[in-house]
Amino acid sequence: MKSKTNVVLVHGAWADGSSWGKVIPFLQQTGFNVTAAQIPLTSLADDIVVTRNLLAAQKGPTVLAGHSYAGVVISGAANDAPNVKALVYIAAFGLDEGESLDALSKQGPAPAGAAAVRSPDENGFLWIDQDGFAKAFAADADPVEARVMAAVQKPLSINSFHRKIRATSLETSAVVVHGCDGRPDDSAASRGIYGKENGCHGPQSSCESCSHGLSP
Repeated sequence: MKSKTNVVLVHGAWADGSSWGKVIPFLQQTGFNVTAAQIPLTSLADDIVVTRNLLAAQKGPTVLAGHSYAGVVISGAANDAPNVKALVYIAAFGLDEGESLDALSKQGPAPAGAAAVRSPDENGFLWIDQDGFAKAFAADADPVEARVMAAVQKPLSINSFHRKIRATSLETSAVVVHGCDGRPDDSAASRGIYGKENGCHGPQSSCESCSHGLSP
C-alpha cells in the first residue's frame, strides 16, 4: 500500500494550529496525512525547533506549508530536514539571508491594520488591539468569529520580529500562493511576502482573502 504524502501546516502570528480548521478536512479528503504545528511564538528559534521536531516525526515525503510569519519559520525549519520535498508559502514572508521582519517593515508604508498592533508589553510580546483585530487580521471573517479570534489571539514575541533569518538551503520545489492578505501592493509586507526573495519558484496563484481558515 502506497504511503500518503504528509502535509505539515504552520500557523502565523496571533493564531494557533486550529486556524487551519477549514483547510485540514479538505486536505485529508484529498488523501494527505495532515498535521498542524502549534508553534509557541516565543522566538523564531523556538518556532523553528517545534516545527523541525514535528517534521522529524513524519514518515515519508513531506510538504511544509506556512502562512504569513510562518514563511520565515518554514524557511528555517526546512534546513537539515531531508524528508521535506516542497515548501508552500501562503501569503507568507520569504526573506533574504540575514534579513528580518523588522527591517522589511521599514522599507515602505505599513500594511492596513498595522496601527492596531500594540507596542510590546512588559514581557516583550506583541498583541493586536481587540477593537481593531478584524481589520488587521480577519477583515472578511464573520464578525462573531473575528471577535472570538481576537479573544484567543496568541501574541508574537518582538524577538521574532527582529531576528535575522538563515534562508533555506533546501533544493526543492516551492509553491508560492499569494494575495490572501488584502495588503496594498506597495506596502513593505507585500514586497517581502510570497517567498520570492529566497529563491522560491513554482506556480503562483492568488485569492482575495484570509477567510479560508488561515492565520496571519
